[in-house]
Amino acid sequence: MSTGLYGVISALFGFTNFVVHVIFLIITLTLVRSRRPDAFFPFTMAAALLLLQTLLNLTGPPLVGRLVSAGSYSSGGMRMFTILFGFGTMMSVIAWILMMVGLVKTASPPEEFSLNRPPGG
Repeated sequence: MSTGLYGVISALFGFTNFVVHVIFLIITLTLVRSRRPDAFFPFTMAAALLLLQTLLNLTGPPLVGRLVSAGSYSSGGMRMFTILFGFGTMMSVIAWILMMVGLVKTASPPEEFSLNRPPGG
């Protein structure tokens, strides 16, 4: 297979990943918000972080590759790739932790919100 075909396949997988994360964010903003407001924040933050990570994964390597090929960062190219990968990994870990928090909130009975009820009562 040619390098160009690998690029096209990689772009298709990246775009599919992006679309799935956009759908996850839309579902969170519509369904979770209306049905489980207590789980809305963790799920929304997880969806947003996963979407940002996908954008970083799609745009970061080509930008770093262009900088390295231009010669302006040729000695620090590997460091930039490592930082980019580490930052994306940390975003993913935080997103999964938030998703687990949201799942725990969804699995537990919903909290009742009342303006007339005293705190803790």
